[in-house]
Amino acid sequence: MPGRRHTNQIIKNTFGLSRLTKQLNRLNSISNGPSAYKIDASRINSISLLFKKDNIGGHMSLRKFWHNYLPTLQFYNPTLPINVTRVKIGTKKGEKLEKYYSKVPCELTIKFKKGDDKVIDCKNKNPATIFKEFVETTKATKVPQDQLITIQHPSKRPVY
Repeated sequence: MPGRRHTNQIIKNTFGLSRLTKQLNRLNSISNGPSAYKIDASRINSISLLFKKDNIGGHMSLRKFWHNYLPTLQFYNPTLPINVTRVKIGTKKGEKLEKYYSKVPCELTIKFKKGDDKVIDCKNKNPATIFKEFVETTKATKVPQDQLITIQHPSKRPVY
């Protein structure tokens, strides 16, 4: 798609590349991203993100976390339920938006199997900081380098 930014871009300028090469780059950026971590499914029940659809008021950080880190997390943890709720602020004509913007939290909720929840406030935080706090809370383990999945272009595969 023209104008769309890809998660953890391997090649930033895709002009002149074939459609297959672009798709392979996108898939490899998901499978080899910085958030290639496995989460212990016996401890974590689900993950929920709640933030505004607009980027006003410090909510862009969680949107960037959702866009840049969650695809790889979901790739290596396919059974883990991840819920994303984006709140759109609708007002009547002439009303001030500020009072509505302050009421929407920007948070990441981790629900444990024991029944307790851990809420991480993500307002005005860097997405890398959010991810670091997420890994510490969930005790996720990094996927070893030899287990990372990479798809090669058909023209570069060995011929048998």
